Amino acid sequence: MANPVKGAIGQLGERVIDTSKGLFASLRDAFGYESAGRVQILQKEVQSFPSVLEPNIDNAPLMAAHNTSIEGIMAANELGGIPSPSIGISDPSNLGQFGEISLIMDPNKLSPNMNIYPTDAYTGRQPQGQVLDSGKRVLPPQDPYYEDGSRKPNRAYTMGNVMKDMRQGTYGPMYLPASETNAQNYSGALRAATSRPFKSIDEVKEARGQIFVNERDNHDVNGDSPLDDLFNQFQRAKFTLIDDITEKYKKTEIRTRRSKNADGDLVKTEEPITREMPMDTANELLLALGRNDADINRTAAVSEGFVPIDDIPALKDAVNRIGEVMQTAPTKYFEAKPNAVMGLSDFDTALVPQELLENKELMQVFKDNNLPVSYYTEFGANPDDYRAGVMRRMQENLFSIGGAGMLGYGALNELGGEDGQSGN
Repeated sequence: MANPVKGAIGQLGERVIDTSKGLFASLRDAFGYESAGRVQILQKEVQSFPSVLEPNIDNAPLMAAHNTSIEGIMAANELGGIPSPSIGISDPSNLGQFGEISLIMDPNKLSPNMNIYPTDAYTGRQPQGQVLDSGKRVLPPQDPYYEDGSRKPNRAYTMGNVMKDMRQGTYGPMYLPASETNAQNYSGALRAATSRPFKSIDEVKEARGQIFVNERDNHDVNGDSPLDDLFNQFQRAKFTLIDDITEKYKKTEIRTRRSKNADGDLVKTEEPITREMPMDTANELLLALGRNDADINRTAAVSEGFVPIDDIPALKDAVNRIGEVMQTAPTKYFEAKPNAVMGLSDFDTALVPQELLENKELMQVFKDNNLPVSYYTEFGANPDDYRAGVMRRMQENLFSIGGAGMLGYGALNELGGEDGQSGN
């Protein structure tokens, strides 16, 4: 799929709404009646979604954690930290995925400058590099060849090189939404692209009611999850947008044919051919519209002549309306994405399965990084000893209700010239 930014975007565009139109009219004029109707259904679904009454620290606890594995801990220790980790903020019940080790973060170390999104933001990931026969890990060049055809050398797998690659991601810097390489066509990536970060930690705390917990919020245990139903509605809306935009924007090209006539003479004929916008091109445009990319004219939809640049403002306004609808929609977790290296010592506690306490090498790494260790069990009669139960008992690591003093972004390790800047 073509790429509108090639790492050039450093900021999300502001979400600007044309208040002279309502939601239906904006979607109808930019995309069509089908899209307008689908988004209107989606809006009603969001507005009627069951929520926690008067959410508080007891019925809607929030915790920040980065989950990883033994291999992830060892790699971080060797590399000197975790480059731009994704930090999930959610109810402890939702923080059991993506690795058996939870690195619990003191919420007072969080800052809006980290980019804290109200959903899974599909942000860029740490490149894994390539392991050579010698066992050495290297970073292959993103563009492997020089202009003369000779091959560029591999680069050392160092923190500086890893962070540089992440900041120059194929789909924009790693801290921007929908910058994950292999997720561009996912419906969740479009929701991420239309989202905007929280402006304060208090906003995060106040939004705790958006977190969906299946055990608490799904009252029909034999039916589909309400969150799955909402996702399906969003997915239908997205594909209706693509159907409408590919139907609306076509371009006519002149195809030239050369052939011989009955006399054997070479003749040239020209005939018009109508081309429909490919789905990948439409999807790329939707993501760029959602992020208000400054270089939207570089999308294939615009640069290849499908969509006139004069139509972009109306399309942006329509997609901004979707972002406005989904900004407060339910989600399983919020995602914080610091544009910085986080050392193991930046976390408050490592929560590990009980059997890992016998892993002397792992325990030594935690000790060397001054990271306290707690443990949980994965089976047994007392659910309070499971991972979520142990997390809930870590009262000092739960988000408070009122505003709390923030240590700020300077509490994290920095690397390079712009590590402390989120790009917002």
